[in-house]
Amino acid sequence: PATGIDVDSATWQALVTRAVGGSQQAALNVLGALGAKQRELAGQLLEVFSLKLEGWSLELQRHCPEDWNQCSAVLVQCLTGTSKRQLFSKFQV
Repeated sequence: PATGIDVDSATWQALVTRAVGGSQQAALNVLGALGAKQRELAGQLLEVFSLKLEGWSLELQRHCPEDWNQCSAVLVQCLTGTSKRQLFSKFQV
């Protein structure tokens, strides 16, 4: 890319930073190599997406708590790179 950054990776990192940390500014710092206008637009889009996602999340939690738990488990597995098989290992002292 013309900016010299991997836009896909930076975008993913910005989304994860915003979702986990909750700070839009921290997420935008990940996109620091973008131009000011691109960063501003990215910030606006990131905020709209985050608020929409939060609404969906709350709706799913209220109406389908078991589905929410399964969805959360999948997200955690994706973010940590682990699977259920790895989580349930034999306990040893």
